[in-house]
Order: sequence, then C-alpha cells, then structure tokens
Amino acid sequence: MLLIVINVIAFNVSVYSFTIPFPSESTFESLQRKYSFKLSCPCSQTAVSFSKFLSIEPNAYHQICSSDFVSFNFSKILWGSDGSHMYFIPMDGKVLSTQFRLLVDLCSLAKSTVEERIRTLSARELVTLEPLSRRSFNDQIHSIVSNFIRETPRDFRRTHQYVNDMLHANQFQTFLSTNWNLVTTSVGKLHKFSTSPVSVNESGQFCSCETSSTCTRSKLKNIKNNQSTFVGLVVGCLPVHGLRLSTLECFYSSGCLKALAIFVNSSLVLSPLKRSIPSRFTPISSTPIGTLIDELFIESWQNSSNYSSYYLICAPSNCRYTYVERNGFVYTLTTILGLYGGLTEGLPIVIWGSLRVYWNIRERIKRHRRIAPINSD
Repeated sequence: MLLIVINVIAFNVSVYSFTIPFPSESTFESLQRKYSFKLSCPCSQTAVSFSKFLSIEPNAYHQICSSDFVSFNFSKILWGSDGSHMYFIPMDGKVLSTQFRLLVDLCSLAKSTVEERIRTLSARELVTLEPLSRRSFNDQIHSIVSNFIRETPRDFRRTHQYVNDMLHANQFQTFLSTNWNLVTTSVGKLHKFSTSPVSVNESGQFCSCETSSTCTRSKLKNIKNNQSTFVGLVVGCLPVHGLRLSTLECFYSSGCLKALAIFVNSSLVLSPLKRSIPSRFTPISSTPIGTLIDELFIESWQNSSNYSSYYLICAPSNCRYTYVERNGFVYTLTTILGLYGGLTEGLPIVIWGSLRVYWNIRERIKRHRRIAPINSD
C-alpha cells in the first residue's frame, strides 16, 4: 500500500499558472525564452504603423544625378549656339541635348518615385494580436525591406518599359526627325508631304526605326556637317532609346569632354565624373545608362528598425503563462513524511473517537431495550 502511495505521488505532475501585469520588454523576452508555448500576452494596440519603428531610404544615388551633366547649362551647351532656333537643321548636338534633358527628368522622377513608395510603406501597419519575439520581428522586417528594395525598381522599370513600347508602337515622329524623315515632293503647284523611316547602316549592320527601337548610330554630325564619335555616346530612333543605350564612359574622360565641347562649338571646360566614387554598376564607365534608369540610379539602401518602439506601442496589459512540473524527490519525500506524520498523529484520535462513539451508541441501545411481559390466562 505504501509503495502505491509513493508511486502516485512521485509520478504525479503539478500545473502552475501565473499572471504578470504590464510586463516590461525585458520581462516579456525572459518569459518568451522560458515559456514560449504557454505564454499569452495580448497587445493593447494590435496595429502599429511602420513609420513608428522602421526607416528606409536610399543611401546614395549614382553621381550622374548630382553632377553638372544633369544641369540646364550642360543641355544648353549640347544644343549649341549656331542655328539653335532652327529645329529642322540636322544637328546631333541637339539630339544629345534632348537625351540629357530627359536624363534630368528621369533622375528627378526616380527620386520622387522612391519617396512616394517610402511614404506608402510608412503608412502601412504591422498587425499582431500578441507581441512578436525579437527574432520574429527582425525576420519580418528583413522580409519586408528585401521585398521593398526588389519591387520598387521593378515597378518603375515595368512602367518605363510600357511607355517606351507605346511610343515605338505609335510611331510618333520626333521634332528632331530622329525616327522619321519628312519628305516633300512637288508637282506643279501641289506639294505632297510624306514620311520615310530613318535607317542606320553602320559597320555593315542595317537597321530601320520602322521595325526596331534599338537602332543607334555613334557617328554624330554637327552644324558644319563634321562627323565625330564619342566613346559610349549614341543617338537612337527616340531620345529615350538613345539615352538608354548610351554609356557614361565619355563623362569619365576629360579628353572626351573637351572634344565634345569643341564639337558643339563651346569653350566651356567640363569636369569629368570621379572614378574614385565607388559604384555597384560595374564596369563603372561602360554600364548602359538604361541599367541605371531601371535601378532608379540607386547605389545602395540604408534601413533601421527599432523593436523597443514596436513593443512600446503594442504594450501588452498582462502576460499569462502556465507550466507543468513533475513532482521531484524532495516534494515526494516531504509529502510522504507529512502524510505519515498526519496519520501518526491523527489516526489514534480517529480510532479512539470512533470507539467512544460506538460504545456510547451501544450503551444507549442497551438502556432502552425492554423485555416484554408474558401474559397467561
């Protein structure tokens, strides 16, 4: 019997339940480590704005977007001073000027796009019924930031590509006739106007702007009809196509920039881009400008998150947790000793008390028992 009692006590388990009001961050993390599966800490505010605990922004843009080459002055130099009012004069300096004015707009558009996406992200909310652990919080933030950095340029690239495809499909003639030539024929007093596609035939490769949007030529003409080439610079059927397919190689070379100034009849000395500034776009000077556009000219991102700020707003009003514990040797021993002591002290009292009650009842029965008389006739 004693062995049965010992086994029951030794193999039994005890369940403990506790409630901690308004737990601090350190208290919550301590409980999370010890009782993660049995812990419940409802947030007093389940929706927390990203702006309260997350910050993300470009750490740097490519230096071209802050250089003199995206200034009005540079575009004016490329446009040239001779015959600047005559759009119909075939001068490729004007085409380059248009391309780099477009670059100015694209740099500005890229920055405003990023700012708008950041505002949209900051307005979103992280909804949690209970506070996340620090590790889960960091994992979610890492996933959110990675997705944001990946999707922001992708959406911009998709929109940009759609606009380019639409322009090529509609075959609109540019004001500088880079994709279609205006042809005039006269019969008597009648004048007939028609258009013919611009074609390029350099290095034995024929290309027509009617069928392809990637036609480019590197031999450029100025107002004197002199031809020159500048490493990395091309003009295309549309200014945006020529810009995307050009590189910045010439802008890293002071010699090339000097030749370009002479080509457009300018005496201005242009400072080249700095090769010492690191860039993720490699090779640094021969990466197509289109690649920079597709990546929003962003060199790197920086972000920071604050778990304490998130927890402070979540602010659980209490934490409840339970844990189960098997009875140990000390508990079993003290319980058995207590039971033994209780039986030792209490059993005699119970026995003698029971006997005393029994005797009292028995005497009372005897006292009231009567012998019935026998009647005889």
